[in-house]
Order: sequence, then C-alpha cells, then structure tokens
Amino acid sequence: MKIRDSLSSRSAQLSSRLQFMENKARQLLEYSQGGAHLTFTPHGLSHVSAVEENYNWLLSDEDIESMNEMELFCLLGATFFHDALMIPKRLGEEGEARRQHAQRAVGFLNENAKLIGLSLHEADTIGQIILGHTADDLEQVQDESVLGASLVDIRKLVACLSMADICHADSTRAPEIVLRHLELDEDSSQHWRRHLQISGITRKNDKVIMYAICFSGSGEQAVQDYRDDIQKQLKRIRPFFQTLLSPITSVELKTKRLASQLDITMRFHANASAIVDMLIEGVYERPDVFLREVVQNSLDACHLRLAKAMRRMEHYEPRIVISVLSVSGRLRGVRVDDTGIGMDIADVQDTVLWIGNTIADRTDTKSLLSETTKKNLIATFGIGLLSCFKSAHSILVRTTKENCEPLEFSVSSINDEIRPVRAADESIGSTFLLELRDDIAKELDMEDTIAYYFRMVQQTPLQLQRLEWNEKTREYSREEILRMATTEAQAVRPLDLRDAGGSLCTVEVKGEDFVGCFSVPGSSGSAQSEVIATDEGKVQVLNEGVFVCTVDSTEWLPQHALAWSGVINFASRSVDLPVSRDKVVRNRKLAKKRAEIAHKSLALVEQLVRLTASPNEGNAVCAALSLTFAYQEADSEWRTSILRRMDQYTAKLFQKPRET
Repeated sequence: MKIRDSLSSRSAQLSSRLQFMENKARQLLEYSQGGAHLTFTPHGLSHVSAVEENYNWLLSDEDIESMNEMELFCLLGATFFHDALMIPKRLGEEGEARRQHAQRAVGFLNENAKLIGLSLHEADTIGQIILGHTADDLEQVQDESVLGASLVDIRKLVACLSMADICHADSTRAPEIVLRHLELDEDSSQHWRRHLQISGITRKNDKVIMYAICFSGSGEQAVQDYRDDIQKQLKRIRPFFQTLLSPITSVELKTKRLASQLDITMRFHANASAIVDMLIEGVYERPDVFLREVVQNSLDACHLRLAKAMRRMEHYEPRIVISVLSVSGRLRGVRVDDTGIGMDIADVQDTVLWIGNTIADRTDTKSLLSETTKKNLIATFGIGLLSCFKSAHSILVRTTKENCEPLEFSVSSINDEIRPVRAADESIGSTFLLELRDDIAKELDMEDTIAYYFRMVQQTPLQLQRLEWNEKTREYSREEILRMATTEAQAVRPLDLRDAGGSLCTVEVKGEDFVGCFSVPGSSGSAQSEVIATDEGKVQVLNEGVFVCTVDSTEWLPQHALAWSGVINFASRSVDLPVSRDKVVRNRKLAKKRAEIAHKSLALVEQLVRLTASPNEGNAVCAALSLTFAYQEADSEWRTSILRRMDQYTAKLFQKPRET
C-alpha cells in the first residue's frame, strides 16, 4: 500500500501506532456484517482493504509526497473506522445506523480514544474526516487542525476518503456467493446486483474510468446512476482534485451489452433453496407427479399450436408420445415428445426458467386463445419443471419453434448454470427426457402412473410406447419417435363416463365449462331382499381430463346423494387449484359450481322414478329404496325438489314368504 509504505519510511513511531489502531479496528469490523443488517453491502474488513487499495491509483506519488506523516496517519485511521459504526445495536435500528454511522463514529472515537491508542485531539481530527465523507457540503466540517507540529488539511483528506470509498463499487463490494446465500428482498437484491455488473474502476490521466457488463436496459441504467453519483461526489469535493491533488475532471462509463441471447448464462429466477424445500416437504406428494407436469406442458403447447393453426385456417394434428425407457426391464427414464408450438430462447427464459411465470399469463397468448379456441391453458403456476428435480438425475429439453433457432439444454439441479446450444432436431415441437433416480425408478410403474393421471384427456391424443434406454434412444428426433409410435405405441384411452359398472342408473351432466357423470349404486337383477347401499360414494375430480383428486360425494352433492358416485371433468381455470393441483380451492367459484352440479344431479331422481315402474322387479325395488333413502336424508328444500319429480312414482308391496 503506497500510503502505508510512505508512512513507514517517514515515521516508525506513527507506523507502529497505526498497527495498534488497525488491530482495534479489525476487532470492531468483525461485527460489521451480521445480525439484522445483512442486506447492507459489505462494509467490514474487505471494504476497508479495498478503499485503502483505491488510494494506490487515486493518488499520485506527488499527492502522497505532499502529505505530512500525520496526514497519512489520520487518513488511514479514518479509513479503518469510516464504516465501522454502521452496526445497529438492536433490531429495528438498521436505517438509523446507515444514516448516522459517520456521526456515531465521531462519538465513538472521542469516547474510546485511549482504548484505540489515540489522543483526544487525534480522535477528533480522524472523526472530522469520517464525518466529512458523508457530508453534503464540506463547509459542514472543520477545514484543518494542528497535531503537534503538523498541520492537517481535514477537507483534503475528506476528498481522498470519499472518492476512494465511493469508487469501491465492483463485484467485490457485493460478492455473488454471499448474495445467493442471503436471499434478499427485491430492493436490496437490485442494489447488490448493480455492483455485480461493475467490473472495475480506476483513473486514466484526469478521468475516472468505470467498466461494466450489463444484461438489461435496467441494469445499464443502474450503473449509469452510479456513475452520476461519483460525478456528484467529485463536484462536491472540488477544488481538491483540481489544485491540491492530481486533477480529476470527469467520470467516464464504458459498458458492454451482450449482443446475442445465446451468449449469456441463464439461471432460474427464484429462491432456489426455498423452492427445493417446498418440493421436498410435499407440495407434490407422489414421486411420479413429474409426468403429469411435463405432459400438461405438452398439452398446452399443442393447444397453442392448434389455436395458431385455426387463426391461419391450417390443418394441424396434435400428438403427444410418452416413451418409457428401460434397461433389461428396469425403468431408467421417461421421454415425452409433442408436436406443440415449441419454444425459442425467450420462452425458455420467461416461462421454463422463470419460476412462477407462465405463458398463460402473456397478453399475446390470451389474445390468440380468445380469438380461436376460447379455452384457457392448463398452466397456472409456472413451476412444472421443478417437480422433475424431485425424481430425476437430469432433464434434457430439446425444442424448436417456427422460424426460430432449434435449441437444447440439460439441467440436473435448480442451481445449475444453463448453457443452451443449437439442437439438431428442427421439427416443430418439444422433447423432455428425464433420467430417473434409481430409488424412484424402483417404485414406479409408468403404466399405472399414466392410468392414474390421464383419465379423460381428449383434446390431444396420448400414446405410450416402451423403448430401451441407450444413446440412440436419447438422440432420436421427434419425427422418428412419432413414426415409431404409429405402429409400436398404444393409445391412452379416456374413461367412458357412462361405463359405471355395478350401477343401478347413470346420468350425464353438462355445464358451460364442465362435463360429468353420476350414478346410483345397485345392479340390474338385484333380489328384492337386497338392501340399498348407504356407504358414502366418491367423486373423481378432473381438470382437462387430468386427475386432480377423489373426494366424498357430499363435497359436490347434497346430503341426500350420500351414496351416489361420479366423475366431473372441468375446463381449465373453471375452478381454482392449488400449486400441488391435488384438490380444489374452496372459494366462491367452487360454491357456484357445486350449486349448479347439485341441481343437475336431480336428473338421477327422475331416472330412479322411472325405474320404479320397471318390469325388472329387482331394479324397481332398488330404485324405490334409493328414492326413500334420498328423501329421508334430504333437507326441506331438497325434499320439495325430489317430490316434484315423483309424479310417476310406482310402488308395489312385496310380501315376505311366511316361515315354516
């Protein structure tokens, strides 16, 4: 350090005292970055060292030579303590500590001068230098002092400290590894990221030169604002860097904007540890939920391409192929290929890698769908791909959008840096290839998984095929996979709503945004002595044909329908689902749907009334018993509704044979 070396060569005594003072300062600075003020950029030992290093380029040899040894001693002392009191003593005082740290330093030095190894006069002078480095006007601080036989130009030293301090603005002021650990709020995070964009600051002749690499217009504006702050500081401390010190006339900012989107390293925009913890803690309870999320993405992609084809009046056939990949009969991975709309680099950044962002919320998407299909996408939360990290070692995404460069990337962790490359597959659509963890793969039967989730998907044909896991399988193009599926795959067939085995009667119900089916237990040919089942029935809830949950029938139907069962398939967003998509959110939207569905289910009462006149004695008895049970369980309002539908009720007396 030039200043330290100059002091050492001139005064061994002051140099020794400086070391003692520095040791005391270091003890205090160890506590300068902790507790409740972690959002502050570092102002401890690393910052003090950086400020002292800045004197090496900020001050010329002639500048240092012009200072007497006491000025050098006081400047370094002020450097040690200038930010050391930015430590709130208790929670809630962070803002005050930031605003008052210079004033606090003055009081601290005066009160503890002896402990630090200073005279009261030296402590006061160093305090004035510290006070000046945050002052709006140098007239607010003392102009000079005399220590022993030395005249100390306080304002000149303020000029040196304030410029060296503000010019510590590069990435060392806000280390990225610390930023990632702290998980700061948005405002504090932007302050840190501004420093990360600045690669360095130095001087060239009579100019201060800043270099920065910017990733966005807002980032470029942030470093321009910092350049302006340095210029304001330079203006405030004139004339010292015009006459008394080597002149600095201006601040010049040189920025670099990355020219190509493919030149950047992409990252997920999220609190990584919190998201992973959320998944581990059970937002997704089933380990095979990744398949539901990936296929739902493909369903949306096909829906969007269909909408675009409708706008252009073009023919389009959507397809999704699920390939189960095994080695010697043991599950190893899953591949999903679709003929959907595909993605470009912006789509990947804005939806796949931006947690909580979904293509469904984009204005252009809403406009396209409103003009064509009039339907919503399934995607809601923008976290689908994250479900894969719970079960997969690695994820390969390969995708092509019309008139865009094909791309692919692989990722094994949410913390990975993602480098997209040009893909060889140029067919429009997307491929998702997941290599499963061994412990997860042992638990799964993918045919069961597909049957569990995709119960009534009709908007896009789903096909399932089994292939060997190998490098060739990984590199198959989408067209090759689709061609194989034409002959090798089996269709994933939707449930037949009316296929309710063991049911006495079944009715289909329809609304503007749902279709469903309800049935009454019992079977044709039941003996007249059979008692009607009163066990609680179940209702399967689906969203665009994808399974959501199974609930007790009274979640959707009145109490009198306790024993009835059914399936309800809702259009996307006609009811609200939570992040896990394993239940329906209880809100006004749900209450309205329940009322509509309950009213439509009265068609089953009409069916039962007709069955009481059936020539099949068993059916007639079961129908009569079911009606009796429903009437007894109904409240007064529903009893009235049931009675209105019983005009054709037919009852017969069946006499029990007399025992002998």
